[in-house]
Amino acid sequence: MSGNDALEVRRTFGVLEGCDEAESELCREFAETLVRRASAVICGAKPVALYSWCVRDAREMWPESVLEAKLGELFEVYRAALRDHGLEIEPLHFSRSRVMTMAYRPRLVEDVLSDPRNRAFLARSGYCVDGAEGLVRSMRLRLLAFYQTREKDACTCSKAAAHGFPASSEQGFPHEMGLLFGYPLEDVRGFISGGKATCRGAWISYGDVAKSRRRFEALSRIERECRGRYRAGATLGALLESA
Repeated sequence: MSGNDALEVRRTFGVLEGCDEAESELCREFAETLVRRASAVICGAKPVALYSWCVRDAREMWPESVLEAKLGELFEVYRAALRDHGLEIEPLHFSRSRVMTMAYRPRLVEDVLSDPRNRAFLARSGYCVDGAEGLVRSMRLRLLAFYQTREKDACTCSKAAAHGFPASSEQGFPHEMGLLFGYPLEDVRGFISGGKATCRGAWISYGDVAKSRRRFEALSRIERECRGRYRAGATLGALLESA
């Protein structure tokens, strides 16, 4: 697998330069999932996207040990290619044919930290706020702990159920990092405290309804346009160039 043609991937194409047919298909699946689940990050409309990439079909192409090596190579290639466009990509956890993945723009993470209220909230929640790199690192560690605990609890629950015992409770998701997903601080606080929601869209809002709906519509429009361009044949590189 080569990075020479990594960003030339599109919805329909032949074999990428430096890849065989199976590797090209893996790249296509990676790009399609990135566009579908992180289009707002691609377009610079929000700092971070967290999503699950299903690689079930790829498991039919290679044994698991080979697939893990292929995925490692793919992320290495795309990490370098996307970084040139100000976008970072990180695999967080691999389990049961799924790769939990985080895409983010460091510049937009810095913008979140530039607001003293956001910085104070994240610091009180135990995150490193010394810059985008430190914040993302602490975010990754907390997410990794969450996914590992969830996987362990799932195994424990399965064994407990088999013996007629009640299931254990799952450690909660770190919702404070909704700030990095582009949610306003007011809405993050409202969700965590169990406040009364005012409206729902890309997230649950606890503030001004009209203002929230404008945000939802603006974000939805950006995402629709990005996904529509990809479906129409634009390459991943072309989407990044116009961000």
